[in-house]
Amino acid sequence: MINNCLGLIIIPRQKLKSQILAYSFDDVNSDYGITRKNISNISKRDYSLSNVLRHIRNGLAHGRIEQKSENGVIIGLRIHDKTDESAPENFAIYFTIDEFRRFAISISEMFLIKPTKKSSS
Repeated sequence: MINNCLGLIIIPRQKLKSQILAYSFDDVNSDYGITRKNISNISKRDYSLSNVLRHIRNGLAHGRIEQKSENGVIIGLRIHDKTDESAPENFAIYFTIDEFRRFAISISEMFLIKPTKKSSS
């Protein structure tokens, strides 16, 4: 799944920024497989999908990924971000494997939906 994020999250986030929906994570809705409770250390309290994707993209691109395992089985992932290697974290997100799968698929589906052009009458 982490390798697939290159195609599911990193590249689309970079190339299709204008297609990111206006959405903000809260404590109830799990439209993307997670809620605000999965996110910590977020700078400026910006829980928008665009900001969360930016931090996830940075964390993945810079290898800031930790796995959580039980009995030799990976059960979760933690991705974090910071402005540079010596800086403290300014974002962290924790996913179970199922949450991560649902999140990555939901994000890729969002990018697959092409905005329709409005016809002028």
